[in-house]
Amino acid sequence: SGSRFGESNADGVFGADILTRYKAVINCWTRYVFFKVNASKRLQIAKFASLQHFTRVPMREEANRAFTVPCTINGRATRLLVDTGAFVTTFDQALAKSSGISLKATGAAGSFADGISRPISLGKFKQVTIGQFKVPPQTLAVAVLLVARPGAR
Repeated sequence: SGSRFGESNADGVFGADILTRYKAVINCWTRYVFFKVNASKRLQIAKFASLQHFTRVPMREEANRAFTVPCTINGRATRLLVDTGAFVTTFDQALAKSSGISLKATGAAGSFADGISRPISLGKFKQVTIGQFKVPPQTLAVAVLLVARPGAR
């Protein structure tokens, strides 16, 4: 009988403060979060991931404590926000158009973190990399994500 955040039954938000302090590793496939409990032992995650043919992508913690990863779209460098609560990967409409991505309206809309519902389009992305990971060509969501704030330059 807790509070509800959107459609998730939750009573709080699990943030970057704990994730970074305890060197958490999130495995989205198995749906587990792992915490480093013994500070004296070295992490062997990178070695294990390499042996399992994973591609290492560096995350950057921004000033607002959000995590981002490097990305390129058709050779154009940008950054993506890491959001494990987002139901679909979505690119900003202006970025997609300026990268030569043709868009198709869907009639669907999405609600975003600012509480505003916006139309969702689809675009065929052929050259996307996240860090050094090459994303296979596919259709991805596009919406107006970067809204100019009053007084922003």
